[in-house]
Amino acid sequence: MRSEKASSLEHYLAWRLGILSLLMVIAVSTMVYLLSHNLGLSVTTFIFSALLALLISLQITSTVKSGFKRATIQLDAISEDNFAHVVKQQFEHGIVGQFHSQLQLLSEQLQTQKSRYDQHVFLVYQLISQLGIPVLVFNHQQQLTFANESSHLLFNQPWQSLVYSTANALGLNKTDQWRFKQGDNGWKIRSSQFIEEGETQELLIFIDIQAELKQQQMLAWQQIVRVLSHEIGNSLAPVSSLAQSLSSEINEQRQLSALALIIERCEHLQQFVGNYASLSKGIQLQPDTFKSQAFFSGLAELYPEVKLGLNIQLENIYADQTLLQQVFINLIKNAIEAGASQLTLTVDMQNQQQQFELIDNGNGILNDENLFVPLYTTKVSGQGIGLSFCQNVIEQQGGSISLKNHPDGGAVATIGLPLKPQ
Repeated sequence: MRSEKASSLEHYLAWRLGILSLLMVIAVSTMVYLLSHNLGLSVTTFIFSALLALLISLQITSTVKSGFKRATIQLDAISEDNFAHVVKQQFEHGIVGQFHSQLQLLSEQLQTQKSRYDQHVFLVYQLISQLGIPVLVFNHQQQLTFANESSHLLFNQPWQSLVYSTANALGLNKTDQWRFKQGDNGWKIRSSQFIEEGETQELLIFIDIQAELKQQQMLAWQQIVRVLSHEIGNSLAPVSSLAQSLSSEINEQRQLSALALIIERCEHLQQFVGNYASLSKGIQLQPDTFKSQAFFSGLAELYPEVKLGLNIQLENIYADQTLLQQVFINLIKNAIEAGASQLTLTVDMQNQQQQFELIDNGNGILNDENLFVPLYTTKVSGQGIGLSFCQNVIEQQGGSISLKNHPDGGAVATIGLPLKPQ
């Protein structure tokens, strides 16, 4: 066994090797003495010395190997992030003692770093939970392990029901970058990676680019309208003036009727261009809080020819009252022109927004893909301005509007507006 005085490997080896050297000297001396005097009486002494030397050699080897074994156990524990596992030092001083002390210090430093990293990862997950945009986390097998509540915008169901679903099953694919297999769906995907418990996690952030695309589309339309308004106005003014001058010089009724038609169509076209030019200009919003029941009751009185059922769950509404009224006038007017005789308006709170749902029993929508495209219309006398105006008003208030066919017939218009800022 190791002497209690051997506090370092150097001391231990010096002590053991000294004894071993002494035994070897005794053994060699005994051998020489036996050979020179032809004696066999001290054979026992020689054998005992040799066995004792062998035993000491084995003990030295075992002690040295034990030091490496203890270090290996400590390193294995560190590699498995088990920093609480502490191996008792074999020597307190010397190079081996310093090595074990440094190894223990390394373990403590790594444990501190891991604790800090775990705190950072926890904060990352907390931050993800608070974000208002969809964020997904996939493990190294591309299985969903975490998401925030905003992810329902992608899948229309709680993310908890999709845990461990593969990215492929969720309609996502990664080649050079992440994307939806069926197109971008109006989302731009940013990705990053982080390490959690030794495994690489993939962080996907989904950015809604629909608002940006609509804004760019609106700016493009405004530019087109400004150019067209200028050119059409410059062309119509002399045509109308010339037609009016000619009408004062011509007496033939047929020609007068033709000139009157030219003048009338010029005025109509000028009015149309003027209306759309005013639509393309920025809207000055004046949002305020007002009573919902009085607002919609007054709206119902404007259309006595239809039955407007009201289901008002919100006492107050925060919006630009004048512009919101004009939006509903356009929607109700469109429903009546589509043959509706009965409408139901529901006002409540959905997803932390004021939601308005207007359902009619009309003929439905012929083409719901181009409804909000400026100048697009399916009506003979339509100008394609009303719904574009509605969309412009709602989106400038930070809301959204949709119009689609109802499963039971007719159409349903849905408007979402943000709550009053706190």
